[in-house]
Amino acid sequence: MLKTQNTFLKIWFILILIGIISISFQTILTLPIVGSKIQPPEIIFLLTLLFLAFNSKKIPFRKLKFNNLDFALIFYLGIVLITSFFAKNFHPFLDFFGLVYLFLNYLIIRLFLISIGQDFEKIIKTGILWMGIIAAIFGIIGIATTYFFSANSLGYIYQDYPYFGDTIRVSGFTSTPHMLASILNISILVLLISMFEKRSLRSIFVLIILSLAYIFTFAKIVVLLIIGVIFIFLKKQKINPIVKNGLRVLSLSLFVFYMFATHFILINKSHPNLVEIRNKAFNTGEIIGETQNNYIIPTTYTTLKQSAFHLGKKYWITGVGAGNHGSYFNELKAEGLFPKHIPDYDPHSTYFGSFAETGIFGFVAILYLTFVLFKMSNHLLKTKKYYNLKIATSACLLIFFMEAISVDAINFRHLWLVFAILSAIYNLEQNEKLGKT
Repeated sequence: MLKTQNTFLKIWFILILIGIISISFQTILTLPIVGSKIQPPEIIFLLTLLFLAFNSKKIPFRKLKFNNLDFALIFYLGIVLITSFFAKNFHPFLDFFGLVYLFLNYLIIRLFLISIGQDFEKIIKTGILWMGIIAAIFGIIGIATTYFFSANSLGYIYQDYPYFGDTIRVSGFTSTPHMLASILNISILVLLISMFEKRSLRSIFVLIILSLAYIFTFAKIVVLLIIGVIFIFLKKQKINPIVKNGLRVLSLSLFVFYMFATHFILINKSHPNLVEIRNKAFNTGEIIGETQNNYIIPTTYTTLKQSAFHLGKKYWITGVGAGNHGSYFNELKAEGLFPKHIPDYDPHSTYFGSFAETGIFGFVAILYLTFVLFKMSNHLLKTKKYYNLKIATSACLLIFFMEAISVDAINFRHLWLVFAILSAIYNLEQNEKLGKT
């Protein structure tokens, strides 16, 4: 795969490839003391770090150019660290160290990608595809084992899942069905961008595998995947302006639908399990409106945003500390402010969560990071080198921007992989400009 006689780069390549693939394994280990905090991606990271430490003189640090994304990430990490000192417990420091790990891994992947030159695009696509394929295979195994035997670590039956009833949902070895779908989003987009150039039976077969596992996650972000596919289509195809504007309107409509479907559910008035459903963790149980046949009930996502905003207003300077929303939410429930049957979840929103846990400065840091990512990806799309990978990366970021409204995406390992790819491309193009001057 890597066309070089350099043994150092070959070993580094193997570690990076295994590291990317290992993102699919997030619940496979339970260790003494740390429990499930340490998983294969962390072990591979430590091995890579040791390998690089023993070969530090061979690392081409001169190729690494500081950019605005680095600054935005360091700024956010700094806010998390500072606000941790004002928290009531040590938990925010653990979250901070987790972010430091993600940042170091981001730098290692980026430094590797800018070190290998022309093989860069092919290698990263291979890693991302295999990450998705392996995640999907275990998802498919989860479908079969749950259907023919019983619920297990790969899949389970969700009783009275909204609109679908009793449903098999799979997560493979990722933490949740949503996480599996989020990882598959990246692999599917990278595969589709390749299929615009060249289709084969193998690529179609891989797409079927990825899609089958994706379907059984029953994750709402499939709506965002469609928006990502539309984005790729608009960038790759020359189409009539009327059709182009129509697709943009469709994308906006899908986003509005996603927002409604995420924050509200419709439950049939004659549903035999109506009382039980209203006491499930995914909704508040409060009827806020009705149609002819259905009640409109807010989901837990709505409540968590309300609680995060409440905490953000109360602790607006420093927040409650990274990772502390759950314990404060428990106190708010005890005060009668929110339904007691909802578990002590994290904020389930990068934007609202940053405001609640790191205050106004953390919220500003997240908005600045979003702005930098948008500006950098838009800038890179103006040049044609690595264009397919740039489009795929930009589509992934577009999905993450929307996904972050309802999930704590900043801690996703695969999001930081996208950060590393984007930053590496930017770094390579900056190095090329400097080389020409």
